[in-house]
Amino acid sequence: MAAMLRTAGRPSHWTEEIIAQELSSALPDDWIVVRSASFIDSKGSSHDLDVTVIGPPGVVLIEVKSWLGKIECRAGAPWLRNCTSESSWTEFPNPVSSIITKQERFHSHLFEKRGLSHASVFGVVAFHGRDFELLGAKEVRRNAYPAAKLAKLILERRLVHRIHNIRQLTMSESQTIADLLRAPSSGIPYVQGYEIRKAVEWNDGTGNVIFPAVEIISGEERRIVFTPGLLDAAEGGTARREAVALSLINNPQVVRYFHAFRDVDYDDALVTVTEPLPSACLADYLPPQGPLDSQTSREWLRLAFVGLEACHARGVIHRKISPSSIRVVGNRGPVIADFDMARVPNVPTIVDRAIVRDRFVAPELASSTSAASPGSDLFSMAAVFSALAGAPQDGGASEETALKRAYGDRAGQVLSRCLSAVPAGRPSAARELLAAL
Repeated sequence: MAAMLRTAGRPSHWTEEIIAQELSSALPDDWIVVRSASFIDSKGSSHDLDVTVIGPPGVVLIEVKSWLGKIECRAGAPWLRNCTSESSWTEFPNPVSSIITKQERFHSHLFEKRGLSHASVFGVVAFHGRDFELLGAKEVRRNAYPAAKLAKLILERRLVHRIHNIRQLTMSESQTIADLLRAPSSGIPYVQGYEIRKAVEWNDGTGNVIFPAVEIISGEERRIVFTPGLLDAAEGGTARREAVALSLINNPQVVRYFHAFRDVDYDDALVTVTEPLPSACLADYLPPQGPLDSQTSREWLRLAFVGLEACHARGVIHRKISPSSIRVVGNRGPVIADFDMARVPNVPTIVDRAIVRDRFVAPELASSTSAASPGSDLFSMAAVFSALAGAPQDGGASEETALKRAYGDRAGQVLSRCLSAVPAGRPSAARELLAAL
């Protein structure tokens, strides 16, 4: 009889399906074959498993690879691949290092979850296909085998015997291990300690995907921005810049940042983790929806400039403040977000392009973002609160009068100076407005 074949999720590649079926047919009925599964280790990190084989001698974790051309294996270093000509070698992550990490984490996972310290675990990379050549010393390839030989190696116990086994697994224990493997959901189910709920929006058409998520260990809600590695490079590192900018600022009027990391399982994507943000923003309060009552408008003005002062104190210039980039978060009021165009200390400003001119953009930024300064942020923030007050956009006495009526004489006068077309005519810092409130 054949081994039991279970599906924890839909295989991500047809070769995984073929290998799982071949192993199920070749192994006896006291074995279990599970395809497309994952597990979460004690640190909350998720690990995907292409095919997992469980039987009396232990567990074999199989990473399936389907390659063309020549593959050169190197110990403790990225491998090389050549699919075209002799001069066209490219590096890619060492798959043996990856599967050994999963082997160690899964063994600890079995002990921590079910006390199965006696379960042997061995990770292998299975190569599927005919049109490739595997190069490199045999000792470098000890965890890499042609897929067609796997069943024979497993039955002869030439894989799992490498790890000391106190006793064999019972069928009940094998079932327990299989039950620990959970199914990935559609899209990206887990990202290093965070459980992804579902994609909620595409970020302004740039290709960034924004997910609501839950931190697995704490159970707290998070917001994850997932930026493919190639996209981040093409965009001049805007996602990296936002992560660095947010990491420098710790203020309730700026979106709270937790951390960012590269996820090698998903093409070296940059994953930025922040607090969840509501969709409500100051744009929702512009006339004719507004205006706000006097007390609320003055308090929101104060809070917004508190956040801006916190940014500038750490050398971060936002560069694209607008009503849509200032979210409204419960009792905290306005919270500054969207730092992908920010200028950050000691971080090269790769992207330097003109910003589409509108009433919220300082005049000097209409030609190039390289002219950005704290003063350009002050202009933009003042323009936002001028719009909230329904002030005329004439830059004259009538606009200043409307600002004084909405925010008080002193604050209105400072806001009017912030709106100067000439950077030298603006206040030197956000704290000047705070002092006027």
